Amino acid sequence: ALNYLPEITNHPNLRQWSLSPLLEISQVKQHMQNQGLTRTLILYENKTLYINLSEAFSKTYQPTTTESFSFSIDTSPQAQPLTRQLKDVLGIERSEQRYKQLQAILPTKLIFSPSPRKDIDSVFIAASPQTFKRLVPIIRFLHLENIPIFTLSNVNFSTHHSDPIDSSLDKAYFFDSDNKVNIENQTRNKTYTFARDAYFIYSMHDIWSVMPSLLVKGNNGLLYLDQDGVIRRILSLNSFVRGRVQQDKHYHTLHDVYQNLMLTLTHRNSQQTQ
Repeated sequence: ALNYLPEITNHPNLRQWSLSPLLEISQVKQHMQNQGLTRTLILYENKTLYINLSEAFSKTYQPTTTESFSFSIDTSPQAQPLTRQLKDVLGIERSEQRYKQLQAILPTKLIFSPSPRKDIDSVFIAASPQTFKRLVPIIRFLHLENIPIFTLSNVNFSTHHSDPIDSSLDKAYFFDSDNKVNIENQTRNKTYTFARDAYFIYSMHDIWSVMPSLLVKGNNGLLYLDQDGVIRRILSLNSFVRGRVQQDKHYHTLHDVYQNLMLTLTHRNSQQTQ
């Protein structure tokens, strides 16, 4: 369900259906650009999947006015603590060192007050749910309280009322389907709805052959067939609110669906003309 083969595209008799997070990135990036976020810090776990996701995020429809800065996060047992790694990424240790050097020279005690950052206006995290849960509180602690954090749907772990509430994840955003299938295990939930949509997609073959851009509602979001024979998902915007996942009711789905489709068509046309 999570595999995606970009090299198998544009075949008249093949359709590719996947829940791969690689297929979510264009919607995340487009939403961030719609919000005017153009200076993104990309943090990725040093594993093959997350390296590929960070590279895909950097390349996805990136205009010349957008800047991104990518840094690897080492989660191996022998690695430095995450706080130390993030301080190094953000240049905080260098700032603290300059403060200590000045304090050693001047006779009076300096007042150290961190100013709002102007080089970063957003953060994108490509990591496992466990690493994501560790990174977000540290980012907030390091004076990035008001900067929005974006990630992918793999962090949408179970949030039943019996689960402990972790409000430190608040104001972190991701896109996911809004299905309400009540299955206790989250992984089984996605697999179950993936299979249901696969059966539904099979029945749509003849209709999509005539109207490939037709949007239909599936269990994993709004679905449409792109020009490469890949079934794409239009997902809902979610965020952590008071420690639990909530769908953003103010997210203009149809507007973003239209923008996402137009962006895809424009991107395909520009590739064909090159």
